[in-house]
Amino acid sequence: MKFENESHFKNYVRKIAESCGYEKYEFDQSNLPSSLINMYQFQSENELELSAIGAASITDHLIKELKQLYYCDESQKMNLFLNIYSEVRDIYEQAIIVCKQIKLESIKDGFNLSNYFDNEFLKPYAKLQQYVKNNNKFSYLNENEFIPSTKFKEFVENHIGKFGIYFLYDENKTLMYIGKSTSIGDRILNSIRDKQITGYIKVALTKTTADIHIYEPYYILKENPFYNVEFKASDNLSFELKPLKKSKLIKILTKN
Repeated sequence: MKFENESHFKNYVRKIAESCGYEKYEFDQSNLPSSLINMYQFQSENELELSAIGAASITDHLIKELKQLYYCDESQKMNLFLNIYSEVRDIYEQAIIVCKQIKLESIKDGFNLSNYFDNEFLKPYAKLQQYVKNNNKFSYLNENEFIPSTKFKEFVENHIGKFGIYFLYDENKTLMYIGKSTSIGDRILNSIRDKQITGYIKVALTKTTADIHIYEPYYILKENPFYNVEFKASDNLSFELKPLKKSKLIKILTKN
């Protein structure tokens, strides 16, 4: 992901931190904001040196690993966020040392930047990637023959912090459950796990969070999904609300 500046990078990490349970004030009072800005500035000022040691984008690597937290158990997110940040922070601090050494070597005759490659520097990357893989709680959808689809992973990421109504369908595209959330990207994973619905998903965003409390019972009464019990009635609605714009169906799983 390309960031416009250090503030864009810092605010993006804050967004992920908030989805992990951190309050904005709690995040801002820590040393994280200034550290993230320093990390971004360091990367911008040492592009050639970092490329030479195989660490061209520390910030992208941090974002890549933190994004995996969207699929982890809610109870573990906060600790995993700090653990991942600490791992990348170690890489960043090691990069500072190595880049300083490169700059000292560069003044010597015959110095060739392309030949300056520190294999030891790359070890934390492999460790970090394995760490996230081991703690990824998306595995409840990943049993033997199925893995989450790429479009579904993108869908989850893009709907963190977005509010509205979501519709879960089985493999035959039969509507099974309707739910509401002020952060659909966080909520739907729990619903999929709890209801064991792994077919398709569709969402309808609302203009306000207040709207979701009106539209959830409305659509449950109107479309009568299998798993919803609350708000059901023996007769039909006598009025129509302005319909929400629904997204296209997104396939949740894909065969391996």
